[in-house]
Amino acid sequence: MQFKVIVIELCVSHLLQPLFVCRVRRSPVYFGDFKISDLNNVQRRKRFWKTAHETVHKYKKINKDNQCKIRRQRNKIKSLNSLVDELLKEKRISAAQSIESLPETKKQLLFRQLKKGKSNKYSPELRCFALTLNFYSSSAYNYVRKIFGKSVLPHPRTRSKWYSV
Repeated sequence: MQFKVIVIELCVSHLLQPLFVCRVRRSPVYFGDFKISDLNNVQRRKRFWKTAHETVHKYKKINKDNQCKIRRQRNKIKSLNSLVDELLKEKRISAAQSIESLPETKKQLLFRQLKKGKSNKYSPELRCFALTLNFYSSSAYNYVRKIFGKSVLPHPRTRSKWYSV
């Protein structure tokens, strides 16, 4: 009898102990997670050095990608400006054929393409054009939306909301 009681007490005391040990401090993963005291430990110092290099490398890559993007945009602007100058020299277009001479719908399409979707409101002329184009041919609507960019013409769900209102 006495033996059974001891075994039960050992089992109960074993159940009260935690099955796993929680770590008090996570290992530093990000550059800001390190503390000055981590530099005293050799392994943590190496981890700090590696994390710092990875962080610097990551931001250098982001910076380089952004600089390439800006350079491509500037080259595109230069090429478009040179195209307009060339057309003016060859007298294929005149100053009278500027943006102001375009119909309102074409102006709205052009400005929305230049803005790339920074505005979510569509003018009444553009709404009318989108609904009419979709009425005549949904494949033509999808083609125009694909070619000029998705921000120029509204998403089909937006069109369906216009019909329901």
